[in-house]
Amino acid sequence: MTLVPFLALLALAGPGDPSATADTKAPAVAVSADAKVPAAAVSADAKVPAVAVSADAKVPAAAVSADAKASAVAVSADAKAASVGVANAAPTPIPPAPGDDWAVRTARLEQQKAAMPKEEPKKERWYGLYDGTHYGLQLDMGAPDVSGLSLVFRPYRYLRLEAGGNFNVLSGGLHGGVTVLPFHWGVVPTIHLEYGHMFDGDASKYAGNDANASTKLALKQIGYDYADAQLGFEFGAQNRFVFFIRGGLFWLWTEAKNFQEAVNLSNSGAAVTANNPQIRLRGPSVNLGFLLYLF
Repeated sequence: MTLVPFLALLALAGPGDPSATADTKAPAVAVSADAKVPAAAVSADAKVPAVAVSADAKVPAAAVSADAKASAVAVSADAKAASVGVANAAPTPIPPAPGDDWAVRTARLEQQKAAMPKEEPKKERWYGLYDGTHYGLQLDMGAPDVSGLSLVFRPYRYLRLEAGGNFNVLSGGLHGGVTVLPFHWGVVPTIHLEYGHMFDGDASKYAGNDANASTKLALKQIGYDYADAQLGFEFGAQNRFVFFIRGGLFWLWTEAKNFQEAVNLSNSGAAVTANNPQIRLRGPSVNLGFLLYLF
């Protein structure tokens, strides 16, 4: 029952045209082929850029990886070279233990030192300038200058110069001197020479009440020049503080001023002509004091 309608339809249709069937089938195949070709082409084009992009991406990555590896290799090579250089550096020599070799080397060094020219110590000449303290202050008391304050200068080791002022109760004065020291020690013998001048002073005030007018007039102006020659000793440090004592002779020159007026005053009514007499004195002198060197 089921096959009858199907057979009836085949009978009505009759045998078909083969060409029509082929034509009908050909376009479909062509369309299918055309559709497949563009898709394949598109697929191929799509795959080619992807492959190209993948290759481009891989090439820089490979280049970066190669550079990094090269840098790492270079750093490793530098580190190895440095370590090799340190390893190959000459070790610090260690002195050998005391023995025959050490004794030989020591003897050789001693011979070399002995062969080297030695610097001679500086010899101090008597005329050479002194290297120690040069300036100081001196205070002394004695006769005939009574007291004095001096500035001291020592240009040479064995020579000392001084200059300053004096005071003898009546007036002031000036003096200068030189001291010779044969050597420096705790106790030193000295030779001292000095010359000074005392300005005029009034001694009449020290005359007694029973002194007459002519005597007071003669004592109104007293001044003199003097010279000292003394031997002595100094005790202390010649670069800082010294105490000294000296003794010797002095020479004194003076002039009795107002002499004619005094004679006329004592001989009233008589005309007397007189010149001022020159007075020379000589006697023992003594002097003691101290000297402080400053610099």
